[in-house]
Amino acid sequence: MNAAASDFDAVYRKYYYPILAFLQTHVNETEDAQDLASAVFLSAYRNWEKYDPELASVSTWLYCAARNQLKNYYRNRKPVISLELLMDRGEGNSLLEDARFQCVTEWREVLKHALASLPERNRQVVVLRYYAGKSNQEIAEILQITQENARVILTRSLKKLQNTLNEAGFTLEE
Repeated sequence: MNAAASDFDAVYRKYYYPILAFLQTHVNETEDAQDLASAVFLSAYRNWEKYDPELASVSTWLYCAARNQLKNYYRNRKPVISLELLMDRGEGNSLLEDARFQCVTEWREVLKHALASLPERNRQVVVLRYYAGKSNQEIAEILQITQENARVILTRSLKKLQNTLNEAGFTLEE
């Protein structure tokens, strides 16, 4: 195996599941998310020699590719959003644990509907920030917007989510 293939193999092993999880938050079927993830990494493999670390991190490059695959997916199908994965991320990393809500089942449904009511770009910013753990700078690079725009979208989206949760009788602990 040559050095380039070896490098790509390491990138694939490190980023396949985070990219798959990101895609699963946007499509309803696991198989569709797997197909999209495969397309992301096939495209990345084919273009590996063109990747320039001076322009973007590998993570940003792959998330941009994932976002482009989602655009193609939406163009060919009516988008169906599945946000269950966002609420079940595992130990110490979920929005649910961070927010410390009291009534988990009801809260999940309210949050799911609140997230689904956000415009696609706003939802992507929230998912990238709180699910993928990306910084505002990384979000800006992935979505091809300014860092300030990413911050504003995140702030407004969180305010809208908080208002929706408050209307449903839930409060965020400060």
